[in-house]
Amino acid sequence: MKKLFYTMGLLLLMASCSNDYTDWANPQSNHEDPATVSLTIQPAEAIDFAKLTTDSVQLFTPVVKAAEGSVNTYTVVLYNTDKSDSKALKADALGKVKSAELEEAVLQLFGHRPVARTIDLDVTAYTIIEGQSIKNQASTKAIITPEAPVIENTYYLVGGINGWDNNNKDFPVENSGADVYKDPVFTITLTAAQVGNGVEFKLNPVSGIGSWDKCYTASKDEAEGKIAGGNAGGNLKVEAVENAKYYKLEFNMLDLTFKVTPMSDPELYLTGNHYDWGKTWKQLVPVYGTTDLFWTIVYLHAGEQFKFAPQADWGNDFGMQATIHEEANAGVSDTDGNITIANAGWYQLTVTNGASRSVTISKPKVYLIGNTVGSWGIEDVNLFTEPTTEDGVFVSKAFAKADEVRMCVSVPGHDWWQSEFIVTAKGKIDYRGKGGDQTRVNVKAGQKAYLNFSKGTGKYQ
Repeated sequence: MKKLFYTMGLLLLMASCSNDYTDWANPQSNHEDPATVSLTIQPAEAIDFAKLTTDSVQLFTPVVKAAEGSVNTYTVVLYNTDKSDSKALKADALGKVKSAELEEAVLQLFGHRPVARTIDLDVTAYTIIEGQSIKNQASTKAIITPEAPVIENTYYLVGGINGWDNNNKDFPVENSGADVYKDPVFTITLTAAQVGNGVEFKLNPVSGIGSWDKCYTASKDEAEGKIAGGNAGGNLKVEAVENAKYYKLEFNMLDLTFKVTPMSDPELYLTGNHYDWGKTWKQLVPVYGTTDLFWTIVYLHAGEQFKFAPQADWGNDFGMQATIHEEANAGVSDTDGNITIANAGWYQLTVTNGASRSVTISKPKVYLIGNTVGSWGIEDVNLFTEPTTEDGVFVSKAFAKADEVRMCVSVPGHDWWQSEFIVTAKGKIDYRGKGGDQTRVNVKAGQKAYLNFSKGTGKYQ
């Protein structure tokens, strides 16, 4: 318990320094007894937003001893775990706050994960005695559980694409690798062949493999785009769309919504003798904001032949028919229209597949950019080292600052963000391509980025 005695001189001083205090109407003698106020703050019962039904909720219980007729108002500050962030709320004379405001503050400080949080509270009380505002402070804790669905790390499509086998894991649906309550959007891309004339399915969480009990289906109330667990509704569906090449499925497991985006943007693929002439097609990355420009970083072998096609199949393919710009001493030659390389090594291929076609073969230039290196321009001082072997790793300089990592390759005539990429929290190289701003990953000062373009993986350490 705190017990503060405020003498006339102290009150007058506070009144002159702060708007929180008003002047005494009738100055008193120092011989009179000072105003006395004591404040004790006690914790309230634990709050679970999944069970809360009222507009206001008891956040703490105040006990104030002061003159009869006093009025008390409160400001309460909530802190995150390491007290690096805080939120302030107004409380009434009973220690109650608005439920919606409290929930918003907790979500901003701790996220949506539905676990009980023990939260530090600092409470400031203002007690009005004879028109004067007297300030008092105390601290306590609150236990609060946000309301949110349980989100698992991986889900799987089960339906017409895999014979309705609920043990099947051929179609994993995953997020970026970030905490699932910070990035609750899980995605998978299906080809036009997989969708066919349309396909029905359910979404099974990893904990439900082998069972239908936990499957997500269309919401029983038939709200458009809503899904629900417990296998309670009808099948989810993807309708075939004319000329669509792919279908991007997105599941927001926090909002419990589902949407499908048909995609038909131009694409470009590479194959050759190293890929068994069409058994494998390596997809190039589109340059953001363009319709016909693509790039990739690839290890080419001595004597390797390759060519390109606008789909993962033969048709309208090209090699030496394009204008070739050799900038890396690769030793390019023509073998029956295929591009042949004499000198093994790592190369960046930048390809235009428009009204005119061109292929630029250059040395790969991979850069760190942004706050981690203190520069938002492409500078050679931030260039990755290049390996000499096919299984080698590109290595960055050490990060000068802890922040969100940004990386890119250099595509002449285009800004860095048009060819940027990151390594996700799951260790996959994720190219922006034509997509929006990527889920950011934070790194520590002194760490480096390691990129294995052969495997499409990377790490920070």
